[in-house]
Amino acid sequence: MFKLFRYFSIASAVAIIVVTVILVVFYRQHAIEELVEEAESDNVVLARTFSNILWPNFSSYITSVSERDGDLLRGNPETQEIHAAFMAISVGVPVLKVKIYNLDGITIYSSERGQIGGDKSDNLGFLTAARHGKPASKLSYRNVFSAFSGEVYDRDLVESYLPIRGADGTIAGVFELYTDVSSLVSKIDRITLGLVAISLFVFGSLYAFLALIVWHADRVLKRQYAELKRSEEDIKSKNVELEFQIAERNSAETALQKSHDELEIRVLQRTSELRHEITEHEATHTALREREAQLSQAQDIGLLGHWTWMFADNTFESSEELRRIYRLEPDALMSLDSITDAIHADDKALAMSNREAAIAEKCGYDFAYRILRPNGETGYVEGRTTPLFDEAGEISGFFGVTQDVSERKRLETVLRESTDQLRQSQRLEAVGQLTGGIAHDFNNILAAIIGHLDLLQDSEAIADEFDRKGIATALRAALRGAELTHHLLAFARQQELDAKVTEINQMLPQFGQLAQRTIGEDVTVEMKLAADLWSTMVDAGQLESALLNLAINARDAMPDGGQLTVETANKVLEQDDTARHGDLTPGDYVIIAVSDTGTGMPAEVRERVFEPFFTTKAVGEGSGLGLSMVFGFAKQSGGHVSIASAAGAGTMVRIYLPRAEQTADAASTSEQSQDDRPTGDETILVVEDDNAVREYLVTVLGRLGYTILEAEDGPAALEVIAAANGIDLLLTDVILPRGMSGRDVAIAFLERYPAAGVLYSSGYTREILNRRGKLEPGVALMNKPYQTPALARRVREILDGR
Repeated sequence: MFKLFRYFSIASAVAIIVVTVILVVFYRQHAIEELVEEAESDNVVLARTFSNILWPNFSSYITSVSERDGDLLRGNPETQEIHAAFMAISVGVPVLKVKIYNLDGITIYSSERGQIGGDKSDNLGFLTAARHGKPASKLSYRNVFSAFSGEVYDRDLVESYLPIRGADGTIAGVFELYTDVSSLVSKIDRITLGLVAISLFVFGSLYAFLALIVWHADRVLKRQYAELKRSEEDIKSKNVELEFQIAERNSAETALQKSHDELEIRVLQRTSELRHEITEHEATHTALREREAQLSQAQDIGLLGHWTWMFADNTFESSEELRRIYRLEPDALMSLDSITDAIHADDKALAMSNREAAIAEKCGYDFAYRILRPNGETGYVEGRTTPLFDEAGEISGFFGVTQDVSERKRLETVLRESTDQLRQSQRLEAVGQLTGGIAHDFNNILAAIIGHLDLLQDSEAIADEFDRKGIATALRAALRGAELTHHLLAFARQQELDAKVTEINQMLPQFGQLAQRTIGEDVTVEMKLAADLWSTMVDAGQLESALLNLAINARDAMPDGGQLTVETANKVLEQDDTARHGDLTPGDYVIIAVSDTGTGMPAEVRERVFEPFFTTKAVGEGSGLGLSMVFGFAKQSGGHVSIASAAGAGTMVRIYLPRAEQTADAASTSEQSQDDRPTGDETILVVEDDNAVREYLVTVLGRLGYTILEAEDGPAALEVIAAANGIDLLLTDVILPRGMSGRDVAIAFLERYPAAGVLYSSGYTREILNRRGKLEPGVALMNKPYQTPALARRVREILDGR
């Protein structure tokens, strides 16, 4: 008859499941939407970076493609160059796959080569939106496809369609980026599971409390019903006995015996019922103890402690986990005052204000503040309270829960610092790629300027001293421009390094004399060289240039004079040390420290000093490339640069260089005279597409006595090679127009003249050319710009070494 407990259990279970599912579904949907929006925002930034870097070189190609034949598109050299560029740019970023569509829907490029040439013009969804200037994204779960790094499995991806805008702002194509968000989706899944656990815990606790009340009410009703039934049976029995006494006195004993038998049966029944009730009570008590143990374990796992504060007698009761959160000893008094005293001084005023406001408004409050533990450690706690009321409806206290979130705060700080480092690295890498391209174009221009100024300077027709001084001034300015491109390449880590085993202590005294002459007599230069300094593998000339840049910066920071100190030391970096020194690996390093007594720099300047083009000097007084060149040189040499400075306290820059395994050789013979220009009478074929550079090469090599043949590109060079009777040396630019590179010309040339020499020339460095597959290892290369003596010696060296 009475089934309140059963009905309540079924209804409560259904309600808990429904509410939990609604909360989890709502949270997960909201979290996924925010993830897609954030990933789309990041992809927009990446797409702009891709556009800024790649669009100037490939815009005409992308907008001109009309065929849909994938084999033809994959065979185009532009497709290979786009792929190489994306491979270089995408290092360290979460992009796994990139596709480019033109406005006709043709897949111009895809990192998955089999998709190139596909027709997406009938796509009325994301692609159409992107072609109308609206980025669109979607999330794909557990995807499998071919990425830059190979086949990937079970990745959660945000697939974004982003418009490509040309220089005039019009939409000229569409980027499709596949960004790996597996870790973020996994984090959402973990938080979702945590939300499920918390919801089940809260609702389960409420269910247990209400179930106990319903169970007790059900027992009371059953007991009262049984007593009424027994009373009714007793009355009926007595009526029967009275009737029997009046009718037949002789049947009294029989009736009495019958009554006795019935009473005995009821006693046995009641005894059985009491035993059953006692068994149920013991089972309930056991289950309650188990639930209390589970609740305590859950609080331990979740670092949750609960407490109750009653105003009337200022009593404060708490769980053991709260004691562990505050790191209190087992015998230490746990009170509201001890909890309040542990709040960090900077957070205490706000915490007390929130508590007083909650009391005044008779409501609960949330809190989050730092605490100071007895051992001096700083912790972070968060929590929530609910008010308790007396019979009159007045607030009488609070019940609250406190959670230790110190580890979460630490991980959030680590994640934020890692994200900042990643973004800084990506930004510097993009600038490095850009500066490398600018340096190439500038080197071609400077090659023509410096070469023709060399010719003018050597010309006997220039007799006027004023003209000669003007030519010399112009040549110095051009060489300063070449030095600027050298700094750009140093920052981009694309400069040519001639690294050799070097004894730093042997070169620094001579550098000290050079630095003293450069920075002036009002600055004292002091050398503190460590004994038994290890050898290091480094380009000594580039190291001297980097140190001279630091010395000049120090001079500018000491306008009234001061002291410049250069120190050396050996340093062994352990695993724990490398975290403070960039991306260095543990091992042996040589440290060169350059310090000054100048004005120093504030923190906001110190954080940006290695950025290219950043300078605190007035307009026209600095290029902003000095320290960025030092940074790039150290990184390219396998080392690192650190800076320590404060306003008014001077500056110290430390360069870390890896220790060399072998010792330096004895000093080499004296270098050849800078103005030595060997001559010859051999035949040289010059292949150069820049007319000004080709004109200079033809003129200067002719003046050196050589017979010169010339060509402006590969096909023209093949005609000259076929028509000539004999050629001793091919001097060719690496990058040539009309479908043939300098390497292609050299292959054809050596087939005709296998005993001849080949000398390449380029505004790009060997590293970039090797990355593009333009050169083979060990070939001779002269980097533009160069002066006549260096060119003459290099040509003679190749001819004599055949």
